[in-house]
Amino acid sequence: MVIDDSGAAVDLYREAQLFPGPSTEGHLLTQHGLRVNGPLFPNPAEGSANLLVAVTSEGAPAIVKLLAGIVSADGTHHAGGAEAEACKALMEDEENELPDVPLVPVRIITLVLGAEHKSTVGRAPGVYEALQMPRYVTSLAQMVPLPPMAVLAGGRRMAAAVEWIHKKNYTHMDIKADNIFVDSEGRWRLGDFGSAVPIDSPVTSTTTWFAPGRLLGCPAKPQYDWHMLAVALVCEVNRNNWKQLLVEGSYSPAHKLIAAVEELHGREGCDELALFLNGLLQKAGYPEVVQ
Repeated sequence: MVIDDSGAAVDLYREAQLFPGPSTEGHLLTQHGLRVNGPLFPNPAEGSANLLVAVTSEGAPAIVKLLAGIVSADGTHHAGGAEAEACKALMEDEENELPDVPLVPVRIITLVLGAEHKSTVGRAPGVYEALQMPRYVTSLAQMVPLPPMAVLAGGRRMAAAVEWIHKKNYTHMDIKADNIFVDSEGRWRLGDFGSAVPIDSPVTSTTTWFAPGRLLGCPAKPQYDWHMLAVALVCEVNRNNWKQLLVEGSYSPAHKLIAAVEELHGREGCDELALFLNGLLQKAGYPEVVQ
């Protein structure tokens, strides 16, 4: 396989370092009762190589995401890095239980590779972390176009998820259809916390098409999440022309988003969704659209 883009080649190399050899798969089974059956995306062009298809000891379909990082001898560097830290913060309520909010439930598992560990991918003995998640039917990005009322119902669930994330003093920073997962009942759950950072911490990654402007390195603000959620919902009722409606210079600036919501106020069957989007625009710090 030849990779033309040097940045893509570096990303592929880093992901290859996370790919489990037979010994790592064996440790997942013996330490956590997880059977692993290869990558979720066998073709690296389709998705991350560190997402693995798995099944629990009870037979439930699952996804395992291997994380970079290892516990250092002095304890200053933690296994799993920032993504694991975000999941730890978001996955517990006041009673230290999983919250009853529409987030993808994530279980953080620790993988201990001893001195006897034999790795084919250069993974040294030590303590690593991975994320175990349910495997959902599909993502919103793979769904057929939905009617406005279904988009509204899903949007309300996503707003509850975003409120929880902000309550925990975090921002998601990558809300989009690819990161919204759908179960067999059509219920939406927000997942993929790889870009999540504490409020006011520097933004480390995001999807620029859905951001209001250049955000990398800027302090993360809750308003950015509300902007991206509004963009995601507008995209769902404009599947064929969302780029023309929203994107300008690789971003979705506020004036384009506001104009798109304004158009929905006059579209048949979109009144309730448009009113809901008004509220999201206010939370994003924009003027409410005049009906």
